[in-house]
Amino acid sequence: MALTAVREFQAMMFSRRRSRKRQFYDFISLALVTLIGSACGGSLFNVKPVVQSPMPVESASGGTGALQVHALPMLSDDENQEMFDANLPLSGLLPIRVELTNKSDSAIPLEKAKWILRDASGTAWKTLNAKQTASYIMAANEVTMYNPSSRDQFVAAISSHALDVKTALAPGQTRQGLVFFRTKKKTPVENPKGLVLSIEKIAEPVEVKVN
Repeated sequence: MALTAVREFQAMMFSRRRSRKRQFYDFISLALVTLIGSACGGSLFNVKPVVQSPMPVESASGGTGALQVHALPMLSDDENQEMFDANLPLSGLLPIRVELTNKSDSAIPLEKAKWILRDASGTAWKTLNAKQTASYIMAANEVTMYNPSSRDQFVAAISSHALDVKTALAPGQTRQGLVFFRTKKKTPVENPKGLVLSIEKIAEPVEVKVN
């Protein structure tokens, strides 16, 4: 009878251990589901919708007889934070707001245009497309766990702000958008001086002294 009591006690303790173990795994599973679920709710960053407005009077300008260019760098941390829900300059990214106007009678192809940004030392910054920009922002903010749909929404939001270079600029047309650049060594952007924006591999190359 004593042996039976011992066995019943052992069975009870084993059952309790299984119960605690099951509760632990249930807790971990619930935490993972909650975390993943929060990543499925929308874009990874709260990017503001695009609002077209006239270029500020302080924007730099340059151009040729065919193409007129206005450019203004987004250097303010607050401006970047408000628009992209992330501090791009701190991550080494510099968006430049660009406005193009075609003053010629022919369309100007932009798809093969090469965008170059150099600083006062002559160092060329790396040009990033919208997808590369989104990936860089995610990496800089250590976003490693996400739902693919949320990432796609974020890329689409960045793309909506990027300058459309796939469509030729029609005669008389004006187009605005952002061109994204990254510092050569991925260092934070700290009031760079002597920035020069060049557009090459078009019929009439353009150079604009941004600041």
